[in-house]
Amino acid sequence: MESREKVLKDEAVEVVEAAIKRHEDFDKTIKAQASEDKINNLKQFANQLTAASDESVKETQNLQSKSQKHQASVAELAANTDRIQSIIGMGKGLIDSRKCADVETTADNRLQQNY
Repeated sequence: MESREKVLKDEAVEVVEAAIKRHEDFDKTIKAQASEDKINNLKQFANQLTAASDESVKETQNLQSKSQKHQASVAELAANTDRIQSIIGMGKGLIDSRKCADVETTADNRLQQNY
């Protein structure tokens, strides 16, 4: 520090003032860049907030979600087609053999009594 002061004492006043001005300008530039970064971050946040609250964006996301769920359901049904057909076949077999006739009669009686 003392060596700097000694060098500065030996320099002309104009040179020292120019160095001080450059330093002040540098500080202003750093502060301006920091402010600009903050402003850009706020703009980005505002844009994200606007997009998040935009109904058309929400509707699109909801439709995509519903479409994905539907595709998953269709895929699950396709994967279990054999099981479904087996259950349907068992049900038809029970109906044809009349093994569940008493259950069917009981269900019909309840429906007629209640409705």
